Amino acid sequence: MSAFTQPWLIPLAALVIWADLYSQATIKLDYRHAIAMKAMWGNHDGQQKISEEKAMQVTNANLRDFDFNELNSSNFANIIDQLENFGCVEINSGEIRLREWIRRKLR
Repeated sequence: MSAFTQPWLIPLAALVIWADLYSQATIKLDYRHAIAMKAMWGNHDGQQKISEEKAMQVTNANLRDFDFNELNSSNFANIIDQLENFGCVEINSGEIRLREWIRRKLR
């Protein structure tokens, strides 16, 4: 029995397909991504741009502040590449352009 032979199953089939696509589209960020974004937003040039070198320095400074291990250049590059793939940043000739906004909320 398929959804096409039982028309009432079509909405259920669509829901199953949507749920599967949604679960695969979900991105997973960890504390390193969050700290990198926080650090870059707190230290950009006013035009949402920051050099990769400065971004790594301020990210590692923030990681130290939270008692986390610093990132080596390879791990930092991976974090930035992932953020670029997620659409959070753009990278061009050693410069990172921040695309996502961060809003800090205190409770």
